[in-house]
Amino acid sequence: LGSPSTSVSRRRTRMRLLLQFKGKTTEVHADSADTVIAAAHDALALPSDEWRLKIVAKGKQLQPGASLPALAEGAKLMVMASSITAVERGLTSRSDPTVRGFAAEDEAASRRAADTAGGADEGSVWCTSQ
Repeated sequence: LGSPSTSVSRRRTRMRLLLQFKGKTTEVHADSADTVIAAAHDALALPSDEWRLKIVAKGKQLQPGASLPALAEGAKLMVMASSITAVERGLTSRSDPTVRGFAAEDEAASRRAADTAGGADEGSVWCTSQ
């Protein structure tokens, strides 16, 4: 059997992390990505059934069930929250028909180019020859 000191070092230690959300910093203690996400929901008073959180550590988004990246004690994590109902509403809404897409913009630019290419000897806006 291992000595008591080696069994203690193998245990996961809860790390102190700082969550930044809306300009405020909140301290949480966690040992995995799942516990960071759960702690963020609790500490920020954002129920998990109403809010979807994106937590970024070292430029990467924490994924549920994934291992926690190597972070220093007191590392800062950025938190972004979206209301689940707002996200669903945005995904189901139709686009604005008055805004042209890329294909329509390309077509309009081609028409303008064709109109100006054919009129090299046309007059100026003051009806004088150029």
